[in-house]
Amino acid sequence: MKKIIITIIFFLVLSVPAFGSDWKQVGTGPNNNPIYLDVDNILTKNKRYRIWWKIRYNTPEKNDSGKLMVEVHINSEINCSERTEKSLSRVNYFEDGSNESFNFKSLKAKPTGITPDSVIYRLSKIVCD
Repeated sequence: MKKIIITIIFFLVLSVPAFGSDWKQVGTGPNNNPIYLDVDNILTKNKRYRIWWKIRYNTPEKNDSGKLMVEVHINSEINCSERTEKSLSRVNYFEDGSNESFNFKSLKAKPTGITPDSVIYRLSKIVCD
């Protein structure tokens, strides 16, 4: 009986779906840096979309502390009805393999209008239209 229960548990664990990212390039930003959208992790509620997007720098860029960033991932909420955006969190990835995270949710920042022809404008056109 014990072997049967262990076997059932084993197969249940194997059947749990794996979650990952599916980054699709959606354009380029300043300095021709590619912009990607994680199309597998778009959450929606009441015409508000939470998305993860990233910029991969062609040439590493210095952050405020002087470290060289190779990539940045940003979690944003886009309100399609109001055409506003709010950054929720950000992760900077550095050339030395380290990273740093910022959580903006606790700041209770108000959404800002989406600037035409900006990166977030192009992302909003993808998720809202």
